[in-house]
Amino acid sequence: ILYESSDFSRVDFSSVTQSLVDSLSTSYAIDTSRIRINIDVDQVFLSIDTSIPLGLILNELCSNAMKYAFPENGSGNINITLKHLNSEILQVLITDNGIGIPEELDIENIASLGLQLVHLLSEQISAELIIHRRNPTSFHLNVPLSIE
Repeated sequence: ILYESSDFSRVDFSSVTQSLVDSLSTSYAIDTSRIRINIDVDQVFLSIDTSIPLGLILNELCSNAMKYAFPENGSGNINITLKHLNSEILQVLITDNGIGIPEELDIENIASLGLQLVHLLSEQISAELIIHRRNPTSFHLNVPLSIE
């Protein structure tokens, strides 16, 4: 999706987000009668250097929510939000009202490659990452745009 952009200096990340979530929903055969996915994004243009890591982060976090948040035919919402806090910070928020992240799972030292990747990619784009385990489960990133 990202490489289809005609201008690598300004990738329309709003469109990338919608396409990515649509593709994941299809891949995981999301039952829309049980799981509602809400996308609320500002018009966001990012450099390819930020778009690729952020796209990988979104892919991992949305995939995890789709696979694990609503077991045994559970139902609920997954929310993906990208909003400009100001001209220098993009707020990215992925939340779900599913079962949450178990307390015994050490998020900081997890063996899971996916969440390790989220931490590393967040650092790569100098994003502040805040994780809440439940009520709702949320991954909140503040991505600096000053390098765009």
